[in-house]
Amino acid sequence: MPPDVTLDSLTPRLSMNRQMALGGLIFLTVVVLAVTYVWVGIDPFKLYSKRQNAMAYLFGRHLTDEDKTSAMAQARRLPKIIMMEESLQEIPVIRLTHLTEDQARALRIADNRMFH
Repeated sequence: MPPDVTLDSLTPRLSMNRQMALGGLIFLTVVVLAVTYVWVGIDPFKLYSKRQNAMAYLFGRHLTDEDKTSAMAQARRLPKIIMMEESLQEIPVIRLTHLTEDQARALRIADNRMFH
């Protein structure tokens, strides 16, 4: 009687040399990812989750003149925004709904100066 032939017995198997090479490649990949995480701070999980932007994540992106201008404008506005937020924190929340005309005008002037 012939031995039973099953699908499992017919599927091709990797040779021992190929299994060792594949295992070595996987090990080397894990070691490289671990070393880069510890040494450089590149998170492999974040790299995988943002794989569409991997090149920009690893090497940064080239800024256009428009990007630089926008960043500088935002940097110039930041101190005014911080001052406005700090001054608004000093005004009690209850009084914000019942501002006097002078307070409302002062708030509008501060708003206009901050964003224009």
